[in-house]
Amino acid sequence: MIAGASYTVEGLRWLPDGGQPGDIIIEFSDPHASQSLGNAAEAVTLTLITDRGQVTCIAAADSDRRFFASGQTGPETGAALGDCGQKFRLLADQAEATILERAHRRRRRQYVPVHHTPVDHVSVEPAGECDDECEYSGNLMYGGSDSCQNRVDWILGAGQPVHVAYEIVNEACAGQCFCSLTGRSSTESSAPSSSPSPAPTPAPTSATTPAPTAAGTPAPTHAPTIAPTPTPAAVPAPTAAPTSGGGCDASCDYNGGLHSCRDRISWLVNHGGQSAATATS
Repeated sequence: MIAGASYTVEGLRWLPDGGQPGDIIIEFSDPHASQSLGNAAEAVTLTLITDRGQVTCIAAADSDRRFFASGQTGPETGAALGDCGQKFRLLADQAEATILERAHRRRRRQYVPVHHTPVDHVSVEPAGECDDECEYSGNLMYGGSDSCQNRVDWILGAGQPVHVAYEIVNEACAGQCFCSLTGRSSTESSAPSSSPSPAPTPAPTSATTPAPTAAGTPAPTHAPTIAPTPTPAAVPAPTAAPTSGGGCDASCDYNGGLHSCRDRISWLVNHGGQSAATATS
């Protein structure tokens, strides 16, 4: 719908529904949106055509929206009918009213609470018997294929408690075989029975030959002789380098030539390819 335009609504009738009144409420736009757009009173003109005749009314954005419960299928009791709702009642020969007498919404199906029946714990029977084979390649016990019973006896022979032996085997061999601890005391001796099943021989490991230890040095029978500390030789004091008594322009007799120090530095820089710092040093 466009604000300010006129529209025709046909096919309307007063239809009470199981005690619910046959009122209608027509909403147009939204008060907050219209106010934000600068036209809080915007409206449309509607012509309502019913089986009893027709009537013209106004549906405005600033109509009273109280008791329009969010999420419901219709307004609650006390909601304003508005201009169109009031004129529709008069056209249907109903008593004059400005609000709904009670909630105008479809009857809801009665709520039936769901009661959750507690489910007893169902124990899942482990797969396999204690004498069934278990293929294992981990590091909790020896590898290869052997029965769970033999593996339990092997762990017991290693000095582990009964419940630990059963837990290790049943966890490592889950889905292949299973030994039940029922009827066996968890504190009974871990010693093997009179006729135990032969424990499988674990794969041999390469023995490490210990390195021979050096023979112990006998304790000395007398106190050791302390060698005298040598006296360091006297180091002659360094002789200070002679300092030149002349300036940079004084003559220097070198390899039979007599030139000033300044001229010799300039020659090294210009003809000898040396830097000034190197030529000076």
